[in-house]
Amino acid sequence: MFVPSSKEIEKLQASEEFKEWERSAKKARERVLKDPSLVQKDSVKKVWKSLKDIFLLVIFHKKCVYCECRVGHGFPYHVDHFRPKGCPTEQRVEVEGHTGYYWLAFEWWNLVPSCNNCNSNAPKCQKSSEDTEGKKQEFRVLGERVFKPLDDSDKWRKQVEDERALLLDPYSCSPEEHFFFDELGMIYGLTANGKETVSVCKLNRADLVDARMSKHRDVLAKIMTELTSGEGKRATPYYSGDEEFSMFCNHLAKKEIENLMPES
Repeated sequence: MFVPSSKEIEKLQASEEFKEWERSAKKARERVLKDPSLVQKDSVKKVWKSLKDIFLLVIFHKKCVYCECRVGHGFPYHVDHFRPKGCPTEQRVEVEGHTGYYWLAFEWWNLVPSCNNCNSNAPKCQKSSEDTEGKKQEFRVLGERVFKPLDDSDKWRKQVEDERALLLDPYSCSPEEHFFFDELGMIYGLTANGKETVSVCKLNRADLVDARMSKHRDVLAKIMTELTSGEGKRATPYYSGDEEFSMFCNHLAKKEIENLMPES
């Protein structure tokens, strides 16, 4: 999972392009609050979709928020609503009486770039016995679920945060606290939130594990370069957010340097 930089977010939000988008989003939100069925209409869908190029792909470095694959490299992607705009499901069963988080359809903090495999259907060939259904509308919560918005839109974010979502929110989590990787490129949850995210987004599907492992040699080569240039100092190479699978690379680099040069 990739978490965007708060500085990058603030910088883009100050741009005229983002401010113009916010004005369009406000108008669309007002329409949907009066008639929630409009959230599925193309005339309003284009509003949240227009955020991808000016904001989402920039702060997420053109990567899927869930698996960190590079969008456009054979991985179709979507603008995903973290809290689904349609009826949410719990263990793939629709929540009775819920009409979806339609009022959050135009909130930037509820929109993320997601590859088709994480968001919809993962490939059938996997290195696990899980089904192939991706995130879709799956959204379990530990607290009391919100069914309708408060009158004050400034309080919406706090309102839904109190639900205590099981799926990790990429705008507010610290992924290193929730995941670890093994030497074969498999990811595991350390917490209930981590386990839910791995399971719901199918983060151990075969194509993804293979893609992570293709970075293994690169990590080892970079470590040796660091050791050589650093005259044998215990320095761990750092992979920036621009790097595909940066979380895996940084985890692997730290583990390999510890094996090569354990602390005394």
